[in-house]
Amino acid sequence: GDAATHQIFSINRSGSATPAVYIGNDSNHNALIASNNTVLRFGKDYTGSFSEYVRIDTSGNVGIGTTTPNSKLEVAGTAGTAIISVNNTTAGRSGSFGIDSNGVYIQNSNNGDYFDLKNATGTSRFRLVYDNNTFLNTTYTSVGSLTASGSKLSVFGNLSVGSTYGYRDWE
Repeated sequence: GDAATHQIFSINRSGSATPAVYIGNDSNHNALIASNNTVLRFGKDYTGSFSEYVRIDTSGNVGIGTTTPNSKLEVAGTAGTAIISVNNTTAGRSGSFGIDSNGVYIQNSNNGDYFDLKNATGTSRFRLVYDNNTFLNTTYTSVGSLTASGSKLSVFGNLSVGSTYGYRDWE
């Protein structure tokens, strides 16, 4: 961390000259909100009852919805609710990642949308196209091309089935 900080505003613990939390800036004039080697909690206090929403622990882990984050970012929610939502207001699309009673899910905002896994350059390498249902048994999966043919599984190129690495040209 930065050794040179300028504390503009600080709050001390009762009977201590050491700030419990302070607002200031570092030697490069970047803004700081810091605690003195303690957990930093964000929330609201309504009639004397504090509700915590975000926590940064002493190792730098951030928790949203949890008081014990076990990784750099841990987001917790209740079953059946989206844990993380992403919106593209220009395209009018959104998606969410969540957990329900059946397990982990990824959900698009519109039926007919697709789910892509892309490489570092943004090229789609795996695509699931939905046919207005969200069940895997009605999803068209395409391998080797981004065009699903209407079959449950479309493979473009050579295909190996089982442990033999030969191929069969099905055309």
